[in-house]
Amino acid sequence: MKRLSRDAFDRAAAFLEKGARPLERELFRFRFRFTEGSAQAVEEQLSHYANPDGGFGRALEPDTRTPSSSALATALALQILQEIGATADHPLVRGAVEWLLQTLDRENLVWRAVAEDANEHPHTPWWHDDGRSLAQTFDGFRLIPRALLVGLLHHFSSAVDDPDLLSRLAESTVSSVESVEQLGVGGGSDLEYVLHLAEEPAGP
Repeated sequence: MKRLSRDAFDRAAAFLEKGARPLERELFRFRFRFTEGSAQAVEEQLSHYANPDGGFGRALEPDTRTPSSSALATALALQILQEIGATADHPLVRGAVEWLLQTLDRENLVWRAVAEDANEHPHTPWWHDDGRSLAQTFDGFRLIPRALLVGLLHHFSSAVDDPDLLSRLAESTVSSVESVEQLGVGGGSDLEYVLHLAEEPAGP
């Protein structure tokens, strides 16, 4: 396996320290510079992306710059909270889970990936919505971001007061995975999120 040399690692670290957002800098320190980083420092930076409604936005997902909460940004926040060892009773976790349960499309058991006002703010072309084009591009949001969210909700399951809903979400998501002809064609995030779900120890 190829590995970065110490010099290459140090140059990459210097680049991050100079050009990355404070959140990414703290994540780097937490992951690779254990004496410098801390879960508390990551949490402090992550909290700047939380909204009063409990969800996360504010360009946490840099490809869409709307300040509004979105399922995708909230999934990324929960993923970070899982990584730093936050528990289900953590205020940021509870707020995020409550927001997700409130915004879930109960009929189709999916979340719209990005906020409704994404078009009104700077965003990459793949997050532009021309009527129903976004749902068509992302296959009705059956995997992105749902597969990631379902794994995370199982991890933080004690914050979910409806175990039956979790079971139905898992069953529907697995059914969608089985019906996809090839994972990874949508940029790879569908494969990444499915792997996260498959590897979640608390999953069904």
